[in-house]
Amino acid sequence: MKPNSIQNPFFVGTLILFMVFSLNGCSKKPIEKSYWSDNGQSLPSFSVTDKDTGINWTVANDSTYLFVSFDTNNREIQRMVMFRGITLYLDPNGKRKKDIYLRYPYLSDPAQAFRENRPMADGDQRHSPYHAPTTACWKHGDDGMLLNSAMIHSDFSYNIAIDSLGIMDYQVCIPLNRIEKSGYQMIKKLSVGIVLDRPEMRPDSKPQFRPHGGFADGDGGGERGGLGDRDGGRRRPPEGRGRSRFQPVNINIWFLTRLAQPS
Repeated sequence: MKPNSIQNPFFVGTLILFMVFSLNGCSKKPIEKSYWSDNGQSLPSFSVTDKDTGINWTVANDSTYLFVSFDTNNREIQRMVMFRGITLYLDPNGKRKKDIYLRYPYLSDPAQAFRENRPMADGDQRHSPYHAPTTACWKHGDDGMLLNSAMIHSDFSYNIAIDSLGIMDYQVCIPLNRIEKSGYQMIKKLSVGIVLDRPEMRPDSKPQFRPHGGFADGDGGGERGGLGDRDGGRRRPPEGRGRSRFQPVNINIWFLTRLAQPS
């Protein structure tokens, strides 16, 4: 009598390996704590550090809003955020679907953002304050809309600030009923992705965006550096050394969280 599939040693071994790899795959996305914060007041300090990017982040909520914030002193990441925007994916089913997201900043003209926020002229010790972009993009399935922080009745809020030490603080506030219609009560496990992909470059292509020569993959020309350089990037490098090049980076942080309960 032929053994059935359950009795077949090869089948059993394959099944065990499949279960092991499946469990390992599920365990890679950690479950992080969300903190209770009444109406966004007294948000907790950054509770998690992403080892790949050095970004410090935290997540909090009340019964109406989700609050996500992170900070970084990495100038390459700061430039990417300023000129490309970062996408915050939200999946109320605890998976990695990208049907719901907030992209902020949403920039139709990155070069304009560079011109408004570039350092002042050489010899002037002061620097222009950073002007946080006002436009974001919200997408939920097939429905999408542009947001503007100047709108008085907007139920979203978001901001980018850079302190005197050059640390970028990024904060967004998203209504829970925009993520899931029934809001707080129906979101048991939320998957969150903080994602920024570096620009794709073909071998024969030119950099897609070079505001005054300062933002490009492997940019070797131009007399001005990117936004993060304190002196505007205009100092000539020492003899025998090449100019500093901006190297775009990827940000791909995913985690699960269970919404906090009031204490």
